[in-house]
Amino acid sequence: NNTNNGITNLFSVAQDGDQIYRWNVGIQDLDGTVYTYSTFLGKWDGNFNLKPGEAVFYLNAGGNRTNTFVGEVIQGPYTNNLLGSGNFNMFGSSAPIGGSHTNATGGLNYSDGDQVYTWNTAIQDLDGNVATYSTFLGKWDNTTIAVPPGIGFLYLGAGGNQTWVRNFTVQ
Repeated sequence: NNTNNGITNLFSVAQDGDQIYRWNVGIQDLDGTVYTYSTFLGKWDGNFNLKPGEAVFYLNAGGNRTNTFVGEVIQGPYTNNLLGSGNFNMFGSSAPIGGSHTNATGGLNYSDGDQVYTWNTAIQDLDGNVATYSTFLGKWDNTTIAVPPGIGFLYLGAGGNQTWVRNFTVQ
């Protein structure tokens, strides 16, 4: 979390033609608004606040570079809303921990059939390696899917809508 969570601040290393797409959970597709960076103008053509735990698709139009996020780690409970009933949600971990997707989704009440999808940059599509939760087994069928800090994922909520409260404390 930063004092300025606008994309103009968070993605200040953008290059000409870079684009940001937001997931619209209401229409279950990318939102119609595309944010594009112009080197000529030296700015993004729009701005919005990216909430902790919210993810976006970032189209890198140029060479490789590193984007470093700076801010405060949210201490204690932090809430995101999850739309269930077979709807996709796009999240990133609100806590700066990596490893298995189970770390990124900590605090969620998993439902039978919930799934985690990640983006595969090599094929420029969703990865075929998907994790599915089973209430019968009480676990995920795949815990090898990694979600590093700063990387988003699609979460298919198979159960009902829920308030996702993530409680994190730095020790």
